[in-house]
Amino acid sequence: MTDPSKTDPTRLCPGCFRVELPEGTCERCGFDRAQASSPTTLPVGAVLAGKYLIGRVLGSPGGFGITYLGWNLHLQTRVAIKEFMPRDLVARSNSRYEIVPHTGDDHESFVYGLGKFLEEARTLAKFDHRNVVQVSDYFEENGTAYLVMKYYDGAPLSDYVAAQGGTIPLDVAVQIFLPVLDALEDVHARGFLHRDIKPSNIYLTDKGRPILLDFGASRQAMSERSRSLSAVLTPGYAPFEQYHRRGRQGPWTDIYACAATFYRVVVGVAPPEANSRMAGEELRAPHEVVEGMSRSMSEGILRALEVRAADRLQTVAELEDVLRDRWDPSAPRAPQGAWAEAEGTGSGHARPGSADTPDASSHSGPARQPGSADADTQPVGAGAAAWNDPTRPVNRAAGSVPFDATRPLHGAGGPPAGGSGGGDDGGKGDDAGGGAG
Repeated sequence: MTDPSKTDPTRLCPGCFRVELPEGTCERCGFDRAQASSPTTLPVGAVLAGKYLIGRVLGSPGGFGITYLGWNLHLQTRVAIKEFMPRDLVARSNSRYEIVPHTGDDHESFVYGLGKFLEEARTLAKFDHRNVVQVSDYFEENGTAYLVMKYYDGAPLSDYVAAQGGTIPLDVAVQIFLPVLDALEDVHARGFLHRDIKPSNIYLTDKGRPILLDFGASRQAMSERSRSLSAVLTPGYAPFEQYHRRGRQGPWTDIYACAATFYRVVVGVAPPEANSRMAGEELRAPHEVVEGMSRSMSEGILRALEVRAADRLQTVAELEDVLRDRWDPSAPRAPQGAWAEAEGTGSGHARPGSADTPDASSHSGPARQPGSADADTQPVGAGAAAWNDPTRPVNRAAGSVPFDATRPLHGAGGPPAGGSGGGDDGGKGDDAGGGAG
């Protein structure tokens, strides 16, 4: 393999930055230099901020941004670079670099969203949790903004689950989700919400570490302000309050999405859309189909998935207790407390608890069935620590393969944390296939 640090970076393959590829197709990753790049993306070989060489697009461009594989010319390392580009509002100029709003009204919405994108970047850059995507830089250029993140070899949880035949064992799921919840608890403690947890936004590195990525606060803030923007919700994972512009959001919003993601990977299907459930569609108790799940754990997951936010689990600690199977269904429900996001991170909602912040509990609808330590070093369940062990037999359905931690599912290094594998979560993440933040 070529030593990238000793090679002219312009000769490196833009698809993997691992081998020389002056022309033709890369034998390592399959990238073909002869393929014409899209006029909606930056040209391969562009240099941003004087130090980031642009490579291939990671995945498919999302509705709010495009993520590229990049090469840090100073540090000689691979990075993921997210470009703010809400396609409903802007287009690429003829220069292939500058971002230009469609109309004057779109310009106003774009400027507002750009500010939110940068606010979110500044917030994410302060996180140092090992299970939250690492943001190393952000800057403005070409009439827009860019977010630079660490590049991780691995695959999205959605891809891993698909490779196992559509579900993963309970103990494996618990071992993946406890570190994610530990990260989410840190996020909430800082006055921030994720707002878009789903299988493609949890990334599994080839070292066995789950990474929480692709935060959705800036996207939601823009969608609430501009009616011209496409919906940013992912049915099955978005709670009821996110369907309404004045819905009351807080930690319970992320708890619903996290529980829905957990439900999906152990049951095999996502919960019905929240609006449908509010109208009466039932949610099957997971213990009826998941081997080894206790009734109390099942009830806890259902409690985390209550449609009405006030009836839901309210803290990450409660959901952690559920996954550790030490949650007491008979314990009094925690009240829905006030939630004030850190300045500059919210979506313009009034402080929860005020008179002008309705939530799902104010809507009519049938009642539904009721339902830390360092998680990385606290295995739960026999064999849980070996969730990424390629020798472990896991759901050997037709076409399934065990996750090989030494060979990323995407080959050639795979996409970075933030990559979306599609799956059944709608592919509506901002970075379907690319970095997060």
